[in-house]
Amino acid sequence: MSAENPAYDARSWPLAVPSELGALQAVVGEKTAKLCARYYGRSLRAVVLTGSLARDEATWVRQPAGWKLLGDAEFLLVFEAGAALPPQPAIGLLTDELQGLLRRDGILGRVQLTPAWPEYFTRLEPDIFAYELRACGRVVWGERDVLSLIPSFTPAHIPLEDAWRLLANRMIELLEAVAAIEACTGCIPERVLYCTVKLYLDMATSLLLFAGSYAPTYRERERRVKMLSASARWNGGWPFPLERFAERISVTTALKLDGEWRESAALGWDFWRQGLQYARLLWDWELARLVKGPPAEPSLQMMRSWMGRQPIARRLRGWMFVWRADGWLRSWRRWPRWARLALGGSPRCRVYSAAYGLFCQLPEVLDAGDNKDLPGPLVDELSNALPVLRGHWRTGSPVPWAWWVNEVTWNYHRFLEPTRA
Repeated sequence: MSAENPAYDARSWPLAVPSELGALQAVVGEKTAKLCARYYGRSLRAVVLTGSLARDEATWVRQPAGWKLLGDAEFLLVFEAGAALPPQPAIGLLTDELQGLLRRDGILGRVQLTPAWPEYFTRLEPDIFAYELRACGRVVWGERDVLSLIPSFTPAHIPLEDAWRLLANRMIELLEAVAAIEACTGCIPERVLYCTVKLYLDMATSLLLFAGSYAPTYRERERRVKMLSASARWNGGWPFPLERFAERISVTTALKLDGEWRESAALGWDFWRQGLQYARLLWDWELARLVKGPPAEPSLQMMRSWMGRQPIARRLRGWMFVWRADGWLRSWRRWPRWARLALGGSPRCRVYSAAYGLFCQLPEVLDAGDNKDLPGPLVDELSNALPVLRGHWRTGSPVPWAWWVNEVTWNYHRFLEPTRA
């Protein structure tokens, strides 16, 4: 693991109170809209704020330089149909300029800008992101009714796989956070704590969708998990006793929304370990329901069964994206390997499978730190899962856990985040 030296510890500084949240959101939205309108003029149709910032559920921490946003400020830039979408390098330059403007106003945080045409909204299929975008998205500039282009649907229309994918994404984010710290000692570092809180909160999201009780906000999810725990029994087929889990969700909701970072029950590594255990149990439970198999079946076996059930056309869409992202001709040496991997599953499922194998090693990583190596058989399994391997090693030899985390997260950011395939 590499060293991380955060400028501050979130538990040492106050969080924004409700009266400040609106002002901070307004500044970020106004600066983004003004700069984007200046850049793109009449070709820009709307600027839409989404994510936790749009839901008034973002976490802002006061520090000496001003306010820091934990997480991202996510915007969709909607262009007129037929207009040329700006390439990623241009979006990168615009993002850097915008973050610089915000920094001069005492606001630190990552901004994510995604260009799209109006047809992007009309073609959205039922999933958690589309539902929350339609229900909670905010147009900060331009055509006010652009979100009405999203087809109307209910939570019952959201595929259960989407809940499982959300859980996998949060597990990968936590892997990346742990791999970036020097040692798992003392208090939980800010980034690891934040990713752990997000993992807990979206375990609730994922579980509620499987339970037929999904809601788009953290507050409502907390309430529904409590209701579920009050009416459920351990022998009712749930992955773990829900009463204790509901208590954890109440703690993490308070951490995320109310700034109760000094809650003693939530600051130790035991809190983190419990989150890992819940996530693994929930992953297996959900995967068993997706494949309609017994919960006691090994995770790897269930994963192979799930990948084998994916339609060929869906797998090919994912691999076509990998091909384009890695360069049509530049990647020609990888074509035979990709063809072989495509027979067994999509890039997304393969990356998720590799990430889960590493996630299961986390409790041992807490004790071993930089000395944690993976055994040869697990390395061979991982090497046959990822679309792209950037390094080389001797077959059967141990490779550090953190090295593999970097490989998994690189593949995740490059080939999974930009697409739903």
